[in-house]
Amino acid sequence: MTQEVKNMKLDIDKLKQQLELLLKDYPELVEDEELREDMFEGSTNIKEVLTELINIDANASTMIEAIKQQINYLKQRSDRFDHRKEVTRKLIMQIMNIADLTKMELANGTISVSNTPASVIITDETKIPDEYFRIKKEVNKTKIKDALKDGVEIEGVQLSNGGSTIRIK
Repeated sequence: MTQEVKNMKLDIDKLKQQLELLLKDYPELVEDEELREDMFEGSTNIKEVLTELINIDANASTMIEAIKQQINYLKQRSDRFDHRKEVTRKLIMQIMNIADLTKMELANGTISVSNTPASVIITDETKIPDEYFRIKKEVNKTKIKDALKDGVEIEGVQLSNGGSTIRIK
């Protein structure tokens, strides 16, 4: 953990304690959000801490986007190398076939031509009997949620409280 992160954690811990103490010492703050905000702003460094956290959030978003772009670039590069490998192997196979060779020892490797096992090719899936299908059993969470909301009791499931989230604009 960097010193900057440690300092931020200390600031956050200190702020939490200050907020809890203010709420304990001034119970009327619970009822009045405007007064609570003014009191917190004047008595703590809440704005500075929240500003820094928003900056950290924005930097993380920027890094996520940069990493996604890098992943995309590397995926494209990988695809180009896959294509190069495929073309190279086709050329090797053509040369070996024309030369009517099944094996060639070279300084940097040995090329061997061998037959691959037969594989299944599906030409019309609708004509395949059911016994040749795998059936995946999957829970339908949407249907369960709707049923629970309608008051149906279903053993083995429950609704979460949903929690809360923040929006940063």
